[in-house]
Amino acid sequence: AVGVEQATITGTSEGASVAMAMAVTRPERVRALALFSPLLTTGQAFDLEAGDFTAELRRYLAVLPEEHRVSEERLRPFAEMFARSRENWGTGEFLSQLVPSLGSKSQLAILERAALPPSMLRMSMEAAFDSNSFHLAAQVRVPAIVFHARGDIIPVEFARYLAELIPGARLVETDGRDHAPWLSDSADFLSREFEEFVTGTVTSTRPTERVLSTVLFADIVGSTARASSLGDQRWRSLLESFRERTGELVNDYGGEFLKDTGDGLLATFVSPLAAVRAGQRLAEAVRDLDLEVRVGVHTGEVERTGNDVAGLAVHIGARIMALAEAGEVLASRTVRDLVAGGGVFFESRGTRELKGVPGTWEVVALAEDDGGSASRAVDNDRASRWFDGLAERMARVRGRRSLRAG
Repeated sequence: AVGVEQATITGTSEGASVAMAMAVTRPERVRALALFSPLLTTGQAFDLEAGDFTAELRRYLAVLPEEHRVSEERLRPFAEMFARSRENWGTGEFLSQLVPSLGSKSQLAILERAALPPSMLRMSMEAAFDSNSFHLAAQVRVPAIVFHARGDIIPVEFARYLAELIPGARLVETDGRDHAPWLSDSADFLSREFEEFVTGTVTSTRPTERVLSTVLFADIVGSTARASSLGDQRWRSLLESFRERTGELVNDYGGEFLKDTGDGLLATFVSPLAAVRAGQRLAEAVRDLDLEVRVGVHTGEVERTGNDVAGLAVHIGARIMALAEAGEVLASRTVRDLVAGGGVFFESRGTRELKGVPGTWEVVALAEDDGGSASRAVDNDRASRWFDGLAERMARVRGRRSLRAG
């Protein structure tokens, strides 16, 4: 329609098979292939009514060569995700496993319900599994690049094998857990690799913006030992509950949830008081999940690039969090000075050297007042409270505008 005789075709997940089919059947129209998180299928549809996917798992194991073999234990969460999709679709369960960085489970539930009904999901899945990805890949004769995140629930071994099957294909593995790898921390790297593949050069740079912001880091205490004691599946389920709860809490306090750090989070706030209160509430809110977190808060100038932040203030926030004990909210003196009169109280933890950060920094801990509460009622007539309230409202407006712009 626009006069393009040859195009670089992209395909994601089950779309990788569709993209390969076009390259095989219409090679004169396909300049190159860029495949993201390919879902390789054998041409034999899964029995979506089956409660046990053992036969389907073994079919995959039989197709993959020894050097790319995936254990049945690692494949099981992938198979069970599809097995439970029909009954769970609309709850956010399916997408929370595919794209955990995209939002809380309640937000993903809305997205699922808006996307398609369970009957259409079933038809889409049956159509996807009906193709033979392995057979198509061996017939591709155009340049190809394959991207896949190592922590994706769809095993990265699929992408490794696909890159071997397509003659001359290049494999690019990224960090992260998202089935859409451009949502991960490696998005900038992925963008550069994609641009170079398509154009031969890298010319684009994402604009940076320096803004004053309050960063909040939180980290689950003892996560490695806890994961080991619970096992992969139970630990994954617990992490999903943690992400859902903390994501909603950050939104409630006018913050922006920027990234999932594996066993923690990074969020930014316009108001330092809102960040402190969110940190306090966060430490309390996860206790009924039998989890404890350490929290670090700092205010400073950060570089905004897309949906990420960088700069010295970010490093300071992370280093302060690392000093916190279980259930403790630590902050820099900068934060303490900015929220003076806001109804929260701090105790000094002394002057510290922060790894990789020049100079020394006074660290303070959120403290309880005489009434046993870390914060007491605040007079709404106080000027400081009024400005913090205004800042929180501005943050929510900015968030709504960003959603509309997106």
